[in-house]
Amino acid sequence: LKSDNLSQDVEKVLEKLIPIEEEIQTKDGRWYSMRIYPYRTTQNAIAGAVLSFLDINPQKELQKELKDSLAYVSSILDTLREPVVVLDEKLKVLSVNQSFYRTFKVKPEQTEGRWLYDLGNGQWNIPELRKLLEEILPKNSHFEDYSVKHDFPGIGQREILLNARRLKSESQGGDKILLTMEDITGSGNKSSGK
Repeated sequence: LKSDNLSQDVEKVLEKLIPIEEEIQTKDGRWYSMRIYPYRTTQNAIAGAVLSFLDINPQKELQKELKDSLAYVSSILDTLREPVVVLDEKLKVLSVNQSFYRTFKVKPEQTEGRWLYDLGNGQWNIPELRKLLEEILPKNSHFEDYSVKHDFPGIGQREILLNARRLKSESQGGDKILLTMEDITGSGNKSSGK
């Protein structure tokens, strides 16, 4: 085991009679959940300690794969030049890419964990957009080329083209919404939105 304090942990359990549970790795890289319990005799006397090991290597490998996948997806999103927002099913901002921060001149603490409609000065609280996100998106699973014209703080009047897609998820977090934005101010692009 890669552990310098195993004997101290056993002594602590024998002294305080409180079990200890921790994840521990072997020298060959495998992971185990180790539990140390006081050993009680039939006369209820403490006669030592019991150590049990549960192989958690498959879970650790899966955690690493998930962490790597998340880092991969985050890197892709941060590479995109267009602002991207990921919302939960209640339209709360889960994450945004670096382009969103640069474009709208906001910081993470002003953005992540907030409802889309509360961002900035309420610039995203647009009745037509609300209808699209709250009614149409759950039925159609996406919309494309919805135009928003607004005077955004710090950057001025802009026309932003929005695309949204529902990302189905069977996990506890529920479905997510991926919202992409393209600044088409002055480009002459015609859109099917507002």
